[in-house]
Amino acid sequence: MPAARADAAWRLGYRAAFLLARLWWALRRPARHGGMVAVWHGGRVLLLRQSYRPGLTFPGGALRRGEDPAIAASRELREEVGLAAPAPRLRRAMSVMARFESCRDQVTVFELALDAPPPLRPDNREVVWAGFLDPAEALLDPGMPPHVRRYLEGRMSPARLPSLARSATPVPAPAGAGRGACSGPGSAGEAWPPRPDPAASPGALEPRRAPGVPLPDQRSR
Repeated sequence: MPAARADAAWRLGYRAAFLLARLWWALRRPARHGGMVAVWHGGRVLLLRQSYRPGLTFPGGALRRGEDPAIAASRELREEVGLAAPAPRLRRAMSVMARFESCRDQVTVFELALDAPPPLRPDNREVVWAGFLDPAEALLDPGMPPHVRRYLEGRMSPARLPSLARSATPVPAPAGAGRGACSGPGSAGEAWPPRPDPAASPGALEPRRAPGVPLPDQRSR
């Protein structure tokens, strides 16, 4: 299939570019600045799997020159899963500084709470899976970036934090990594949705306090 071959070629290109970038970062050890979004629904948080990097992560990416972190986070959310949420809708949660991939990272994490489960559109090129997971389940993934782990640990009570000493097995992606592979707020293998409506209105993205998650007020200023 032409589309499948094109997707595979893109994934190969991403992996090659990432390997070259890792070599460059190891030599230069640069500072990187980025923005991420923790999207919550029903006590679960949206996580991604990328084609070139191990570990579950949030939608997000590097800042362009002079770009505001909220704008970058909003842009990446739309590009990676097709979810439109303007920058003013995102609430700044925390700023994390960590060593990662030989770099000195400073990442701003934003929050967005949804009243309804959104349609997700991973492109099967950069992002090969997207879905909502329980934070305790997600934290069992040892490949999770430190920015994401620190945020999730800060959102959970100590009693719910998992022991990685008991389980060092990564959380597997649901079966079926085909185009637009997603998992919704149900079980890991639940299809979510079969084909999203391209004309879906972003009006469904109304923030609220998600059950079981102490999210702060997210009303627009």
